[in-house]
Amino acid sequence: MGESGKAIKANILLIDYEETHRSIYTSFLRYAGYAVTAAPDGIEGLSLFKKGSYDLVLCALEMPYLSGVEVARAIKTFCMGKGRKIPFIMVASRTHEVTQEEMRKTGIDTVFFKPLRLDHLSESIKGLVHPR
Repeated sequence: MGESGKAIKANILLIDYEETHRSIYTSFLRYAGYAVTAAPDGIEGLSLFKKGSYDLVLCALEMPYLSGVEVARAIKTFCMGKGRKIPFIMVASRTHEVTQEEMRKTGIDTVFFKPLRLDHLSESIKGLVHPR
């Protein structure tokens, strides 16, 4: 159960170096009924991922230390050893491109471009976490 007494819809790991984005996404997702753990970079995000149990990862592409693509690749490799696939949503600026080939190789399910429409993000999360 969440803080409001409602059942948690899913446990999401959010990785974004921009504090403002982390705050906005965390608030929105928690309001929508998700549990959210936030990390400021890919190194901390990977550490949290390996220790926790997450239903979905929401990650920025452009970050210091490890890019979102490097994080996605590491998570895919880690999950392959466990025999499972975790949905992965990438958030990128419009000046960066993530190719279909890169998505396939790294396990990225969806790429959203900034400015992010939170209603589109919510629909994508529902489809990935609770497919029909």
